[in-house]
Amino acid sequence: TGGNPNGKLQNAQRKYCFDLLTKEIELLTPKYVILLTSGWEWAFIKHLNGNEKLDVVAEKKWGKYKTVMIEISGIKFIMSHHPQGKNEWKHRSAIVELINENK
Repeated sequence: TGGNPNGKLQNAQRKYCFDLLTKEIELLTPKYVILLTSGWEWAFIKHLNGNEKLDVVAEKKWGKYKTVMIEISGIKFIMSHHPQGKNEWKHRSAIVELINENK
């Protein structure tokens, strides 16, 4: 019926999704990875970082929202909200400013 998967399906898929993201990063060797998932990304970030403590490199507030940048193994991960129903210009500006200020 659409929408996000339920908890049972999420749990069944999680390991495969971890492996897929790890492989994509390995093959593509990005400088930045932008995650527009409104909090869903944390399990993936913790997995990529070996559950070690994460340090925030920078953050930008835009309206009532906040976009955060962290760094893992030289790759900067930008974690933000799903864009649906949000001010796209402010969201975009926050992401671009984080990148430009943290090259």
